[in-house]
Amino acid sequence: MGKLKIILGILLLILGIFIISYPMFVSWQIVEGKREVPHFFEEKAGETNYENESVNALNNNLNELSEKDVEDKMQNIIGRELSKFFPAEDINQLLNLVAWSIIAAIFVFGGGQFAQLGIKLFRA
Repeated sequence: MGKLKIILGILLLILGIFIISYPMFVSWQIVEGKREVPHFFEEKAGETNYENESVNALNNNLNELSEKDVEDKMQNIIGRELSKFFPAEDINQLLNLVAWSIIAAIFVFGGGQFAQLGIKLFRA
């Protein structure tokens, strides 16, 4: 029974080290640019398709439009300007990096638990 605990402890320790090492290796490849970030979030086609309408055109037609039309056009203009400042692909890239970081942290924590259990069995 003692040898079985030692063998099982060593196997769990090796498994824990592998579970810790793999996400760290993948993260390093992402940092070096050798691998792309896993895609958890993707931009929907046409999501940021704003009409090209200038503010001058809106001012010229302001008297002829209803309140709802003015609101829609203003949202369109604001959305277009914000999409220039925060491109959707950059936001998606940031969300993908955050999601990968959370998943990698979970793997590192889980691998640490496996390794810790293996060390306890190895010592017992």
